[in-house]
Amino acid sequence: MRILSTSCAVAAVIALTTVAEAKELRFAIGYPPNSAPVKVMEEYAAKVSELTGGDLTVKVFPSSLLSFPETSPGVRDGIADMGLLATGYHPTEYPINNLVPNTTIQMINFGDDVKGREAMAFASALTEYTFFHCPGCNDEFKAQNQVFTSIASTSAYYLMCNKPIGSADALAGLRMRAPSNWARWTAYVGGNPVSITLGEMNEGMSQGVLDCLVASAAELVNWNLTSLVTDIAVGVPGGVAAGAPVNINRDTWQALSAEERSALMKAGAYSQAQYAWAFQQAEAQALDAAKAAGAKVADADASIVDKTKEFVVKDTAAMLEEVASKYNIKDGSAMLDTFTPILEKWVGLAKDIDSVETYEEFLWTEIFSKVDVNTHGF
Repeated sequence: MRILSTSCAVAAVIALTTVAEAKELRFAIGYPPNSAPVKVMEEYAAKVSELTGGDLTVKVFPSSLLSFPETSPGVRDGIADMGLLATGYHPTEYPINNLVPNTTIQMINFGDDVKGREAMAFASALTEYTFFHCPGCNDEFKAQNQVFTSIASTSAYYLMCNKPIGSADALAGLRMRAPSNWARWTAYVGGNPVSITLGEMNEGMSQGVLDCLVASAAELVNWNLTSLVTDIAVGVPGGVAAGAPVNINRDTWQALSAEERSALMKAGAYSQAQYAWAFQQAEAQALDAAKAAGAKVADADASIVDKTKEFVVKDTAAMLEEVASKYNIKDGSAMLDTFTPILEKWVGLAKDIDSVETYEEFLWTEIFSKVDVNTHGF
């Protein structure tokens, strides 16, 4: 009988341990426990276990394992196997992935066609685009030792302040928490954009560092902000935060069986539907809670809407010039030309979404079922 050398035996033990650990995937999410996004990802974990008969499980770590800025390098380095990334925190690593989400503010142009379904339309289009039409997006993920599996998207972004915002003139000088494209909007309407993370919003409002939040209304509940706002302008600036891919460590992905990778695709369609649906439902609940706390909630004044539309027209060209200069992305216009008909398709589909189950079926049929798990991520 052949005797294994000590080094071979140790290697065998390490290999077996790695396989065993891979069966329970560590999922990092920067949201706090009991928030709607965490609950959705816990449902995702349950779905993975259901689809694999318990052979593959996911353990969700809310805010404790990795913060939002830490998630991308943490998944890259294997601190977490999976995570909800916010690519906007990493402009140098993800300039291609950030380009299309940076135009989300243009969703205001679709008006009532997608009102209440903004996340479903835009995130679905971005998912389809990323899987099948953006090799540069997946190359960026590969460079970070990650594989794209789905997207999480908020509901529409609104202006939520602790000061009256009855007209465009009232925005002058206000300090607004505003990421990426919304920072450009803030500057355009005369405000002062402040770059802070979601987790810092409560402290920023409480300590007077911020006058306003540019964020999804659902965040009022997710981050316990309801009592800190007095005026909410519904409808502006618009757009959704869809630059939040759910990624998996590339080594972990490749170590899974084809059946397990297929289960993650199926669970991805499920969680993406649940996430967008949860944010859309939470928006109405959050606005009701803000009203109950005494906040004024009203459609944005026409002067702010007009200023926003003016910004939308001018911003795309400026943004494309910026990414060409800063990140050497010369084909940004072509990328948007590719994305636009996909978005138009999903705007049409979103009109028929009357339940989270309908949305999940659309996602599975139109996108996730078409991903070849034997080539994707390899």
